[in-house]
Amino acid sequence: MHHGDALQYGALYFNMGALPVLISSMPSPEVLRTQVERVKRPPFWGFVTYTTEGVVPAVPEPMVRGYLAFQVLRKQDNPLIVIPASDAPGVVQPTALEGYAYGSFPSAEEAIRHIADVGVNSLESVARLHKYSYGRTAQMERILREGRLSREGDVELLEELYAMFGAVLGRLRAELLYSHAGQEYQAQTHQAVSGVVANFRGELDREGVLTERYVLPSIRRSTQQVSVTAGSFSQRELRGFDFLGQLGKMGNPFLRQAMRSQ
Repeated sequence: MHHGDALQYGALYFNMGALPVLISSMPSPEVLRTQVERVKRPPFWGFVTYTTEGVVPAVPEPMVRGYLAFQVLRKQDNPLIVIPASDAPGVVQPTALEGYAYGSFPSAEEAIRHIADVGVNSLESVARLHKYSYGRTAQMERILREGRLSREGDVELLEELYAMFGAVLGRLRAELLYSHAGQEYQAQTHQAVSGVVANFRGELDREGVLTERYVLPSIRRSTQQVSVTAGSFSQRELRGFDFLGQLGKMGNPFLRQAMRSQ
């Protein structure tokens, strides 16, 4: 992924329509307890250990804090979506980006559809940048779904996905400037995870397999959440929404540190 490509992504994302307007405020969270999470073979762990020559990389605190905030929205408390209890067919999991759209739209459904549209625009941006490379988006979706690099050229795809993740966050953060409620939600989430950042760690077993361990605060906030299924979207929107959820894997602190060290 060349620097120029990253700039092209930025230009595409920051010229996609008017920004939303502020409409609501955020209730204070209630932190109920903490929950220990253990993830064996996190996404792209093989690339991480190869890049770092078999050493668990040290990661900066801001990276960990952002990652834990994402995990809270995926697993504990989402402002827009009722977090499903299973991965049954037809069930749609949150992208963890919903906090950026909270308070910016008249309804949760419209905010969720906005997130889906960002995903659609992301895939369309890939198609425009690689109009002579057939199947580029499908290849990206494959490595995100698998969470590993298995074919020649996958490292280049990973680099491009990493740049795209940064561009998506840049666009959503710009939109967040127009939502006081969204800013409150983000600040409260980051404050809630700050006390458990020190618990984040990685371990390598005898076979060199990476396991990450962290603690999440169990937060409950009173927001107007809705249940989301595959039927809530058009096929185009569902693909975009799922793509953004998978793209969030680029936020793993070990992966981010490995990408920075290349």
